[in-house]
Amino acid sequence: MQNNNHNNTLTFVAVTVNNRKQTSNSLNNVLSEFGDNIISRSGMFYQKNNSWIVTLIVESNDTTAQNLLDALNHIQGVHVQTTSCCHATSNSSKSSNHSNSCCCSSHDSK
Repeated sequence: MQNNNHNNTLTFVAVTVNNRKQTSNSLNNVLSEFGDNIISRSGMFYQKNNSWIVTLIVESNDTTAQNLLDALNHIQGVHVQTTSCCHATSNSSKSSNHSNSCCCSSHDSK
């Protein structure tokens, strides 16, 4: 699923898992399928809510990001929220020009 498009965005994904034992195989299969696009993956148990939280940073085009979110949302007991930001293109000059700024968007995907 890797995409080398210069128009990639960074998508920050928060995944809440209510029943890890029932969802772990499906969740890991989806994350493996999109593994080439996942820059960072972290997980922890959130005792207060008796749930697991997985955070992802994904670099991909909009279609691939949406396919990942759709696949995650099809897993029962998984809740997904995202924030996406455009990816700054590399510039050959070493100047500190910040003209590559862009807006970010956030949404609950369920």
